[in-house]
Amino acid sequence: MVALRGQRRTGVLSVDAEGTRTFIYLKEGVPVFAEEGTSGETLGRLLVRLKRITQEQYLTVLSKMTHALVFNEQLRFGETAVELGFMTEEQVNSALHNQVRWKVIRCFQRDEVAWSFGDNEAEVAEVGNFPMTLESLVFDAVLWLDSEHRNEAGLGGMLERFVYIPANERADVGRRLGLDPSVLPGLSALDGQRRAREIITLAGDIEWEAVLTTMAMLGMPVFLSEKPKDVAPVQAGPPPAPAPAAQLPRAVPLDRTRTSQVLRQLDSMVRSYQLTDGDLFKQPASPHEERLIAEHAFQRGRAHLAAGRDAQASRALRRAVQLAPANAEYAVLALWCDHKDRFSKDEDSATLLKREVVGAIRKDPNFAFGYYILGSLAFAAKDLPQAKRFFLKTISLDPAIVDATIRVRLIEARGSSDKR
Repeated sequence: MVALRGQRRTGVLSVDAEGTRTFIYLKEGVPVFAEEGTSGETLGRLLVRLKRITQEQYLTVLSKMTHALVFNEQLRFGETAVELGFMTEEQVNSALHNQVRWKVIRCFQRDEVAWSFGDNEAEVAEVGNFPMTLESLVFDAVLWLDSEHRNEAGLGGMLERFVYIPANERADVGRRLGLDPSVLPGLSALDGQRRAREIITLAGDIEWEAVLTTMAMLGMPVFLSEKPKDVAPVQAGPPPAPAPAAQLPRAVPLDRTRTSQVLRQLDSMVRSYQLTDGDLFKQPASPHEERLIAEHAFQRGRAHLAAGRDAQASRALRRAVQLAPANAEYAVLALWCDHKDRFSKDEDSATLLKREVVGAIRKDPNFAFGYYILGSLAFAAKDLPQAKRFFLKTISLDPAIVDATIRVRLIEARGSSDKR
């Protein structure tokens, strides 16, 4: 992508990794859109994870989208959420931008990647236009790596080098990395007087290790073997003015008129907007309805599982798998439901769970419940440090998985008890 940016190429970069194909659209070398050839995180799921809407609102939107098929109308999630008053158009537009970003970021998080590029201005002109800086995409991916992987990614070879960015370029570099404007003055530490090893220990709100790893990976010429000569000390001054907020262009304009009409028709039918258990097992009339019902069955199964209703959970989750057998997340949760009470005593169950979860996480590094299962496996094996790391990862992705927080507190309490 660095090379394509340097050549200002316009076309589609096809990235294959671990059974997933992602298409990244570049306009004059700048990534502007992305789509996954297999099912990735939906807009609705992303909005729940980012706490833009609640789980209940998510299910309400799904239900209305499903019922709208009665009128042969396929409503989009964003336009339905706006019409229901759950979000504004600007919030939906921002979420779409975020969704596109994560599709690119996931490419950087996967192993054994193969890619090809084809020049194609026509295809790029037909998709959404969400310009993104390569620096910010890599930085967001690096934030999820631990120190060991950051060193392997390039930082390890730069630790003894001095880091220098000219004073007049630091704010621009910070903005390209996607740093908050409030922390940009902190980049004055990159004055060439400190080695990378010293910088990563600095206090403050900047994730220094991730910043320097990103710079190393992208080959930015900031690492010097010696301190730069004739560099005047930089006087602290007022923070640079933030760049004006760019208007995010829409991938697809929202059709409020059509959506309002369909939702009014649904209201007039005086029917529940939540699907019943019977609805989950009806024969879908289209692939679109099949995907919606599968997601409903999955969410219903999660709710039953959290409430301890394992039989109902298994039934709903198996229905989700039946409708969407390629969805690794559905399959893993159904497997967990069937094995969660015996994996601590049955080595075969533990091995099976671990294999399937690792495969699912490779396809989607943001699969929160997958990390929860890995934490539970480590906890049962009495590997408490590893279990804690997995549970903390779970919490960072989905704080709603409350049991992960409970397990972390239990592990910390055990640690305190051992010290005494």
